Amino acid sequence: MPKTIIENGIQVYKDIICQCGCKRRIPWKERHKYKYIGISNYIIGHHRIGARASKITRRKISEANRKRYEKMEEREKTSNANKKRFEDPKERERISKTMKKFHREHPEVKEEHSKRMSGKNNPNFEGQWYGAQPAPRYGEDNQHWNGGKEAYLERCLERRRELGFIPLNEWFKGSNGHHIDKEFVIFIPKEMHASVWHRQNDIKSMEIINNLAFEFYSIQWFKEHNIKCR
Repeated sequence: MPKTIIENGIQVYKDIICQCGCKRRIPWKERHKYKYIGISNYIIGHHRIGARASKITRRKISEANRKRYEKMEEREKTSNANKKRFEDPKERERISKTMKKFHREHPEVKEEHSKRMSGKNNPNFEGQWYGAQPAPRYGEDNQHWNGGKEAYLERCLERRRELGFIPLNEWFKGSNGHHIDKEFVIFIPKEMHASVWHRQNDIKSMEIINNLAFEFYSIQWFKEHNIKCR
């Protein structure tokens, strides 16, 4: 096994440097003691630095993620998995104390991070990302933003003007108006409205969110008329 050293409180390999060009050493992992598992040439995430997917690839990824989160079961599964990570208050307190202690003992790390992420050194400064040239956001090459931000917002308002506004129930605090079609609106909780990605010309997503809206509206109507649901 290659020699390891302690650097900024982390055990790293002395002579193995990340090949992305960041000049940082590869962290030691417990699994590296097994012969059939090799040592990575990159720090986790650094193999994609400077890379930029094409528009077709980004569109495919977007469509795949959109289909994945259309199912409520998949959304709940992902949400529960993320919640369990920091569900235990003792675990959250332990992580917090560990990080605070580390930054107290290593002020140079905080100073180095601040310099690296300040002004022009910040990879997001003026839209730059690790030296890669980003696609123009408001240019002619980007059909979504064609004509600039003001023209895009104007098109959004035009689409909204085409929709009617006939509410089926009254507004309440913490609610959003949901168009079940181009005329009628049901006020539902903001969390429910945001739980399903949807738009008027997408039949599947509108069917899902409309079912939730009608269910909420029916329960609300029964409560207002003091009718018990069995």
